[in-house]
Amino acid sequence: MALGVYTAINAVGGVISPFVINPLTIALSKFCFNVFVVGGLISLVTYVAILFSGFQKKLVINAENN
Repeated sequence: MALGVYTAINAVGGVISPFVINPLTIALSKFCFNVFVVGGLISLVTYVAILFSGFQKKLVINAENN
């Protein structure tokens, strides 16, 4: 199940990534940010959002109840 979810998200990310990361990289190039820094910042923000939302805990509780 997890591998299927990962594969689906990876495919969607591969399509959406150029439309999100490239404009941000161009906009932030004045501050000497390259694509790796922009991608890392997006990953960090996503991680913090998932961490504080309790997503993993809710996912486990939902799996136990079903």
